[in-house]
Amino acid sequence: MEFEITQMLRQDGGSIINNSSIAGLKGSGMFPTYSTMKRGVVVLTKSAALQYGEQGIRVNAVCPGWIDPEITSAGRDDAEIQSRFCSRQALKRHGEPEEIAGLVPWLCSDSASFTTGATFAVDGGLIA
Repeated sequence: MEFEITQMLRQDGGSIINNSSIAGLKGSGMFPTYSTMKRGVVVLTKSAALQYGEQGIRVNAVCPGWIDPEITSAGRDDAEIQSRFCSRQALKRHGEPEEIAGLVPWLCSDSASFTTGATFAVDGGLIA
């Protein structure tokens, strides 16, 4: 984020969107290191928002749940894994990349000019 902040200070502001994960909010017994790293992104987001808000820099984070890119294809094709993840969501399905991507342009827009330091969970209503 250092290079982005430097440039945004020169241009009197901007918007940074950090990519975290629902694991950074809820934790993960299967992937504790990953969860810890993603929680760090959430805290970095809030800290940077507090540090640079007066300079017109907004910093927010998006925390996707189980989205269906190639990286999760093994889980997508495994009925047991699919059932385990989907049963814990209000929408009972994995998400699509487009369902995350729609949030990012809004966060960068003037319509979100009063939004900073926020963390957005896009997780299909994960309940556990």
